[in-house]
Amino acid sequence: QWQLKGAGNKYSSGVNASVVYELSSDGTFEVNLIAITDDHSCKCGSTKNIVLDRLSAVDLSAMGISLYPNPSKTNIQIKSQQQMLNVKLLDVNGKVVLERYGVNAHDLDLNISEFSSGIYMARIQTDRGVETLQWVKN
Repeated sequence: QWQLKGAGNKYSSGVNASVVYELSSDGTFEVNLIAITDDHSCKCGSTKNIVLDRLSAVDLSAMGISLYPNPSKTNIQIKSQQQMLNVKLLDVNGKVVLERYGVNAHDLDLNISEFSSGIYMARIQTDRGVETLQWVKN
């Protein structure tokens, strides 16, 4: 369970669970995460103050990341002006279907021939931030 002071509660479950809050203004926000295990109902939590300052945010379009061909059947190529650190491919439900850690490269060729046809996202992390690109496997 996620609690954002002044914005309400959101719930998610699973190993890679996440929630999204849309905030209309910058500021400091108190975020509280409460985790409850399914097997023993153990409960723990953590509270952090998060500062949102959009004026200082990195312009992700300036990262120069491209993914092609799109759509693709067998391979996708990812190229970045910044050195890529980690790459995750996710299906339309947000499930991670492929991960590459410690990429440390500007070019990456990934075999997607075994993936089912559909819409996917590539989440590319560089030292300047994270960019997510959508692509289609046909």
